[in-house]
Amino acid sequence: CHGKVWVIVTSQEDIDSVTHVKGNDFSKIQGRFNTRLSLSSASVDEVIKRRILAKTPEAETLLRLVYQQNASSMRNLFSFSPETKADLKGYGSEDEFVESFPFVPYQFKLLQDVLVQVRKHGSSGKHLSGGERSMLSAFQEAAQKEKEKDECCFVPFYRFYDTVHTFLDGAIRRVIDRAGSAAAEGNGLKPQDVNILKLLFLVRYVDGIASNVENLSTLMIDSIRNDKISMRRLIQESLDRLVHENYVSRSGETYLFLTDEEQDINREIRNIPVDPAEITHMIGQLVFADIYPGRKFRYKTRYDFSYDPMVDNAIIGQPSSDIRLRIVSVVSEVTENDADSRLILQSKAGNEAIVMLASDYDYYHELEEVIRIAKYVKQRNLSQLPESIRKIIAAKQNEAKEHEKAAGVMLREAIVKGAYYIAGERTVIRSSNAKDALDQAMACLIENVYSKLNYVGSFIQSDAEIQQILSSPQTQEGMLGVDAPNAQALGDIEQLLEVRSRMHMQLTVGEIQKRYQAAPYGWREIDIAALLATLIRAQKLQLIYGGSSLLPADRKTVDCLRKRSEVDKTIVRRRQEPGDELKRKARKLASELFGVLDLSADSDGLCGQIQALMEEARRKNSSIAALYSATVPYPGRSVIDKGEEAFSAVLSKRSDAIAFLEAFTRLEDELLDWQEDFREVDFFFKNQSQIFKSAHSLCQRVQRESTYFGDEPEALEAAKTMAEILRLPKPYRRIVELPTLSQKVNEAYQRINSVRLERVQATIVQARGDLRTLAGDDPELKSYLMRAEGELDRRRQQAMEAADPTLLDAMITQILTYSDAECRKLEQMIAAKQQPGTAPALRIKTLRRYDLMPQKRLTNEEEVDAYVEALRKELLQALKENDVIQLN
Repeated sequence: CHGKVWVIVTSQEDIDSVTHVKGNDFSKIQGRFNTRLSLSSASVDEVIKRRILAKTPEAETLLRLVYQQNASSMRNLFSFSPETKADLKGYGSEDEFVESFPFVPYQFKLLQDVLVQVRKHGSSGKHLSGGERSMLSAFQEAAQKEKEKDECCFVPFYRFYDTVHTFLDGAIRRVIDRAGSAAAEGNGLKPQDVNILKLLFLVRYVDGIASNVENLSTLMIDSIRNDKISMRRLIQESLDRLVHENYVSRSGETYLFLTDEEQDINREIRNIPVDPAEITHMIGQLVFADIYPGRKFRYKTRYDFSYDPMVDNAIIGQPSSDIRLRIVSVVSEVTENDADSRLILQSKAGNEAIVMLASDYDYYHELEEVIRIAKYVKQRNLSQLPESIRKIIAAKQNEAKEHEKAAGVMLREAIVKGAYYIAGERTVIRSSNAKDALDQAMACLIENVYSKLNYVGSFIQSDAEIQQILSSPQTQEGMLGVDAPNAQALGDIEQLLEVRSRMHMQLTVGEIQKRYQAAPYGWREIDIAALLATLIRAQKLQLIYGGSSLLPADRKTVDCLRKRSEVDKTIVRRRQEPGDELKRKARKLASELFGVLDLSADSDGLCGQIQALMEEARRKNSSIAALYSATVPYPGRSVIDKGEEAFSAVLSKRSDAIAFLEAFTRLEDELLDWQEDFREVDFFFKNQSQIFKSAHSLCQRVQRESTYFGDEPEALEAAKTMAEILRLPKPYRRIVELPTLSQKVNEAYQRINSVRLERVQATIVQARGDLRTLAGDDPELKSYLMRAEGELDRRRQQAMEAADPTLLDAMITQILTYSDAECRKLEQMIAAKQQPGTAPALRIKTLRRYDLMPQKRLTNEEEVDAYVEALRKELLQALKENDVIQLN
């Protein structure tokens, strides 16, 4: 054809997304077409305007006149809600109005989005094109239905439903057909309600445009003459009927089209009962966990006041505060008719800030729907349900989130525009957001309830500052004067102490803290501690802990003012100042008693110094008391006991300055006597106690062994004198005699022991001779003899070291017993060695001289003869029975 024939192929631009071709064959086909035109669906409005909406010259002139007369009103008609994200707009110019009439520019884009979403969500509509062909058909059919109207008409968006309805799932068509039948029969719906239902279906799946009353009224505009305010009212009435008949569900300000399955689920959800208490609880969660979280209110950046949150008559959590923030909802028993009088009284009686939520916001039904959906989902076993049902339930769960979100928004607005009743008055609160409004209400409540909060105007931040107050050199007048910091607060505490003192009632730091942290004061705990510290330093009160008075300088004082573990154990007592005469007498006595001249004129300082000096003296006294024992009768015990009595009597009154100084001066004689006597006792234990102890031990020994001193009368007399000295109450001056007397007694002991030592040695010599006589020269017995003699040598050494005559006497008997035993062993060894036929070994009888010659007193010659005769007979009898008699 000599290059004059055009072959044009139309298809989707992104061909790979709609078909799959094996290999690269399709690319070869594409290569045959060198010229490619991009026919984007974005320019479909130009195709529609030229093919369907082209105007005749006369019509164009008429439309230009219409636009010029109604341009401003049309801008108001075609306005969407502010949160609309889609790029939807009305007429931008006169030419655009002429080209698009009777359609509006936003409809070209919105319908394209609708067709895309219908393809995605409706299986029967998947063949619908998202581009020119379906759009051309829709606009042509919609325009034809409006052909009888004048130049002021517009095509409402619901008209496009007729284009797509034949391609929709039967479930969707049945809903709208059933609604049409109900409207025709007057069964709960009206004809215009069906058009709203169609419109809701069209925009159901389109993102960026919410199906609220504002947007629906814009989409339903069908004439320049429409009054949008009236349309909103009519549309709202239609929506209410559709919701009531279960064709539509509401989520906040948004309305959603329901399919048959969705309607069934919606009906089941709607039949679930909801307890008003559950809604009240949820209101509390939204308000006090999201809108106004926390249970403390920061007032003037310094005070943190806890409050009890309430919704209607229910406290959220455990009550713990003097003030309350109460939200009164639409389900409360308080009605608008009696709200003012009742809530004013309640706010006064309970120290409450009451917010009666504005009744213009339907947060109640939003939360009711949230609870119903949650209960419904909990009842269903989702794993056993079909996929389609699970998707609907998931959508309902998302819808519940939207309901909750909408309720939160409504609650915020209801708080901002609510009525406020604070501490017995109706108060006007002006604020743009809920948190600021509630902050203002709480601030107003605190200023009314804590009316004495401003008594404290000077604040502290740490324990170090309290310690600084306690050690302050300021005068009483400077700390408590009319112009002094916190003068009103200090005066209030003083008044409390005065009242309690008159009533003889005990008061603790913990009680003071609780009283002044509560209404009508509300002071901080650390500031209360600082006020008490100021009064302590000004000598207006004193702290009693563990029965003792705490002085300002005591380290424990700050702990007793602040620590929770100590405040309830610490008593606060009103301070009475000791008289000048009493303080003068106390200073004089303290100077004389302790030798201290620099004593304070201030009663606290004076009491503190005397207390410290007495505790030191008591410590010294107690250290001497610990040296006494039950075995040694050291002198001066009564001095120490009387000193302890005096110290206890005075120090037990240290909690009261007057009683303390009176007790101190009253015991002047006892304390001075103790001081004088204590010096002697103290000197004794430092220099004489060891001499006393040694002398006491020696006297006890002489008493036990007095029988040995028959020939030592001087030693006995010396021991008697020592005992007399030791028994004296104050032996201190005669203790110097004890060493000389002890020497006399010890010398006597040496003489007594020398005689007994000679007897021991003679006994050992005799025992050694007996053993050697028996052993003879037998070499086999030599080793045995050496061992026995070694034992005798060891006993000799023991005797030389012994200082006790009783021990030496006992050793003589022990040596004789040992010698007898060893001799018998030697005899047995010798007998065992005798050979048969040899002469038998001599029979030796060992006798003790003590046994043969018992002690006896002889007074004449006859008694002597009788005694000797008895000894002779016993010896002869022993010799008759044995060969040898051995006398030991």
